[in-house]
Amino acid sequence: MDVRPMDIYGKKAEACRKIREDKACIFSLTSKQNNLAVATDGSSVPGLGNVGPSAALPVAEEVSSVLGDLTGLNAVPICPDTQNTDYITDLLIKLSPSFGGIYLESISAPRCYDIEERLAKALDIPAFNGERWGKAAAALAFLLHKPELSGDGGAGCPIVVDGFGSLGTAVTKLLTAYGFGNITVCDGDLILNPEMSGLNSIQREILLSVNNNACFENSAEAVRGARIFIETSLPGRLTEEAVAIDLFGSVTGKDRRAFPGVSGAPDPDFQFLGFIISAGLMKGALFEGVSRITEKMLISAAGILASAPDDDLWSRNNSIPGVIGSGLIFDISRAVSENK
Repeated sequence: MDVRPMDIYGKKAEACRKIREDKACIFSLTSKQNNLAVATDGSSVPGLGNVGPSAALPVAEEVSSVLGDLTGLNAVPICPDTQNTDYITDLLIKLSPSFGGIYLESISAPRCYDIEERLAKALDIPAFNGERWGKAAAALAFLLHKPELSGDGGAGCPIVVDGFGSLGTAVTKLLTAYGFGNITVCDGDLILNPEMSGLNSIQREILLSVNNNACFENSAEAVRGARIFIETSLPGRLTEEAVAIDLFGSVTGKDRRAFPGVSGAPDPDFQFLGFIISAGLMKGALFEGVSRITEKMLISAAGILASAPDDDLWSRNNSIPGVIGSGLIFDISRAVSENK
């Protein structure tokens, strides 16, 4: 047995000196580039709502495990015992030297917008709300994978987005950025418009970019004229009048309705597809050392996923080993390098 004392400080002294002289050396001399923080306060866990930080730890652990399996990154769950936006933001900034990226998970709107934006401004590493943007990009990928659903290629395709929280705003913004220009946003029976009271600045800004919210008196009328109906918040509103994309996950098992015109197959597992996109983008962002994941990267990633030849991705037969073996995560990570 080797009983010599470990010379921890002596072995790492040179690395410490180099990082002190040039902070950028931390990426090559430590594991920072491979470390990902998965942070949540448990205020908006899908299907459960505000369960609090402690009860959200199983979710953060599972997300960390899936991201780690898909990317090889060292994903670490972080659940601070607070739902104070300022405290969470400051804490993640202070923890940032240990991580190459921050993955935000299950944080309620509008606080999630504020935290993500403030971290992006303060840090030189990506802070990314993967749950929000990953699912939005998965919805876009599905429409690109099945172009016959949107009819004319997208620009004039009538789309209704139901729910305008964290996920609904991301879906609307990303589809608009891609070029879908005929989007109506509703919340339950109400058609939303930028003049309504109670909207936050992000919601108002996005609503100003959609062009036909004044065309309908209520959501039922809008849905009747839609080709695509995207559910992001409320259970039980999937419609027979339009192709339904259920991002909320409100319908499961035998009650899940097949898409019209999609060969009778059930809708994809958008949560898992969102993880695939988010994992690939985070892998690429950490590898490339970029400080932000942009809309261009998300749109590019959606296009890569849409063109994936493996039909199992769209039939709920997907699996982590299958995705890893396909090289899809690596392909999606290219969306970062190609759009820096």
